[in-house]
Amino acid sequence: MWLEADAEEYLKRRVQYTASLTQHRKHDCYGQRTRKKGRRFLGQEAYQGKRGDPEGDNSHLMDPLLADRALLRERLLQALSAAQALEEVDPTRVAIVGYCFGGLCALDLARVSPPGLRCAISFHGLLSPPPYEVSTPIQTKLLLLHGWEDPMVPPAEVVAGLKEFSDVGATWELHAYGHAMHAFTFKGANFPERGIAHNPVADRRSWSAASIFLRECLVDGDGTPHPENEALR
Repeated sequence: MWLEADAEEYLKRRVQYTASLTQHRKHDCYGQRTRKKGRRFLGQEAYQGKRGDPEGDNSHLMDPLLADRALLRERLLQALSAAQALEEVDPTRVAIVGYCFGGLCALDLARVSPPGLRCAISFHGLLSPPPYEVSTPIQTKLLLLHGWEDPMVPPAEVVAGLKEFSDVGATWELHAYGHAMHAFTFKGANFPERGIAHNPVADRRSWSAASIFLRECLVDGDGTPHPENEALR
């Protein structure tokens, strides 16, 4: 789990970022984009320090947590609590962003609707619901950025996921990108036979959508910028 302790000037010290360590090259890409705008990162991983192969099979790391979503939830909540306790973090203004398995992590934390978690963003994330009852209503706002040709999350599963979120009163948005496969933000991905491929158009548009969504979520409810967010004035 990654904490953005200094996220863009308008999100300064306000954003929590979660993603699967098995996709650490995407983290590097994300970090390169954000370091240019002064972001700093602190990290706690759901895999507890075990590193995966970004181009290999990491099911041995992911499957135990998919099989025990309650354990995954506890790890996410512990990381959130630790992040919110940091002096430089406003505990009432937190956002979680995840890629792939990290997208599922972002949505699972949102399903708990913990205080201070303003929004959750899933980039080509898994949408399967957990076996436990979720909070009703979900107060955390959701943004799902999805490749329509993603074989890991077929259209029927997308519709089912949106119904789940609607049924529990969540405020959600779906941006679906035609002809985009799984891992469409991963510049090193080129495995179309497995339904995995970088899509530069979806990558660019999803990044833009996420940036706008974060900006809107991390200001006061009436739209008034936080006093430290000078760039929003």
